[in-house]
Amino acid sequence: MNNKTTRDIPHRLTIGTLLLYGMPMIGLGCMLILVNTYLMKFSTDVLMITPVVMGVVFGLSRMVEAISSPLFGYLGDKTISRLGRRRSWMLASIIPLSIFSIAVWSPPRSLDGVSLTAWMTICIFGIFIGITMFVVPELSLGAELSTNYRERNRLYGSYNIFMNLGQFIGLGGMYLMITSQDQRGTAINVMATITAVTVILIVMMVLYIRERPDYQGRAATRPLQAFTDVWKNRHARLVILVCFIDSLGVAVMSILTVYFAEYILFTPEKTPYYIAVFMCMATVSTPLWVKLADYFEKKTIRIVSFLIMGFGFGSTYFIGPQNSDAMYILAAILGTGAGCAMTIGFSILADIVDYDEYITGQRKEGSYFSIYFFIFKIGLGITLFLTGFILELAGFQPNTLQSDITRMAMRSMYAFFPLFFYIMAVALFMKYDLNRAEHNRIREMIDSRSGAI
Repeated sequence: MNNKTTRDIPHRLTIGTLLLYGMPMIGLGCMLILVNTYLMKFSTDVLMITPVVMGVVFGLSRMVEAISSPLFGYLGDKTISRLGRRRSWMLASIIPLSIFSIAVWSPPRSLDGVSLTAWMTICIFGIFIGITMFVVPELSLGAELSTNYRERNRLYGSYNIFMNLGQFIGLGGMYLMITSQDQRGTAINVMATITAVTVILIVMMVLYIRERPDYQGRAATRPLQAFTDVWKNRHARLVILVCFIDSLGVAVMSILTVYFAEYILFTPEKTPYYIAVFMCMATVSTPLWVKLADYFEKKTIRIVSFLIMGFGFGSTYFIGPQNSDAMYILAAILGTGAGCAMTIGFSILADIVDYDEYITGQRKEGSYFSIYFFIFKIGLGITLFLTGFILELAGFQPNTLQSDITRMAMRSMYAFFPLFFYIMAVALFMKYDLNRAEHNRIREMIDSRSGAI
């Protein structure tokens, strides 16, 4: 438990800043949950593309997205513009998001085979690149809007709450698609609405949020130098490794929940409700995690969240058919753990950016958050590859009763794969030691060097 210091009291962010910063994630959250949770099933069951092909497409898209993350991060650090280093890229992200978020759900009915796969590949690549163009600069901006140890928890808490709210709303779109007699037509209408809302919220953020002009022109001179500095940062190395391990586990939830609900629980109609419970608890628990961070070290809170996630996933192995009540309980447990990840997890990375400034004198928020996402997406891509191949090898057949081997593969992949990696994450993160007192000391040194105090 921590004692508050005088550095924890000032620099409170306004409610307006918190709202404007988080609100674009309503639209992005809708897009993300539909793409991450339902697009693969839409592709296999509606478009009739085989799971192994879609597994490869999703895996490759994550690889491309991962490779593009460091590029956008470094370019953002180097950007000098009247709009600022981050908002310029966030505004530009509107173009790929507007085009590909609709196109991916509306391939021409004349396409099939290779041509249909090519269409889906291009569109999925485009969506994830657009999301990266927005999310990496936005998270980088968060580390700039406040350098206060506590306020960052509130800022990224706003990001997390609005993203969860967007994903919760996106469940309504998923429900409309699942229950529609014309899933393609419904998908177009749903995504057109989501895209319009997303564009409006991004423009509002760009117009009214302000960046720090004194941070422009302070990036690393070369990309290699920037990423070498990230690797040399001992705190960053540990957090990035844990991020990779975390991504290997959490990706299972994104891709397999719809399969688990239909082919293990035999309750496909309740899929949106399971995810809704998860998202509701991820949202409701976020203020709790933020409050706990006032009194406990971020490291302790993050470890607790890993333990919660591991327990939640591992317990799903014991759920039997039609046992939706148990699934609701475990979805609530998993949601509670997940509420910490993008609140305290991102706040920890922002603190590490300050440590880098203390060592190098440079501001490289984009490089740090982009490398974090690079590693996270590599992990997602690996899990997506494995999921597609495992389903194919286990004899998965869409829209029919699965064999015992296939069901066992799904059940084991959903439960024990994440459990193993969350245990690893706990063991590794015990070594993290950038605590509140050390961060306050670092900030005081930085501020004294710049004459801010």
